[in-house]
Amino acid sequence: MSTFSNCIYPVCQSEQSVIRNGHNKPRKIRHLNLLGKRCYIVVPSLRLYCSHYQIGFGWNYAFVGPKQRYSYLFRLQTVEQALGSTAAHSARMQEAPASMVQRMHQDALPAESERLSKQAWSEARQTSSLVLGIDDFAIKKDIRTIGASIIFGEKPC
Repeated sequence: MSTFSNCIYPVCQSEQSVIRNGHNKPRKIRHLNLLGKRCYIVVPSLRLYCSHYQIGFGWNYAFVGPKQRYSYLFRLQTVEQALGSTAAHSARMQEAPASMVQRMHQDALPAESERLSKQAWSEARQTSSLVLGIDDFAIKKDIRTIGASIIFGEKPC
């Protein structure tokens, strides 16, 4: 075991008490395509140990979350692609499992919904006679129902 320089334990913010305590097998992380081919980044999976708190932890990389196999940029590109199409179509384009693309899309929906809501409200404040409608169509065996319709302005639709 040797001292691992420039590594800080998140709890005590100390780098003097952190030592390297072995490693697991390297992490294979899917990144953006390169020249039309799949690109993987292989990084070491370092195990570290804080001798002050006597606890082990893993090295975190800035481009990928802990215990994830896809980089943040790959996830972002996949989600942007899935917003205009189905998860299955995006999965075929990215050559990734459809379940993973769907999970990435579901994880990104709250942030995208928040962004669009803020954008709509800021545009609504700037316009005096705006009619804003939100429709939720549920399709089940050829039956369409309108879930909600919120109307702002002078004239209802």
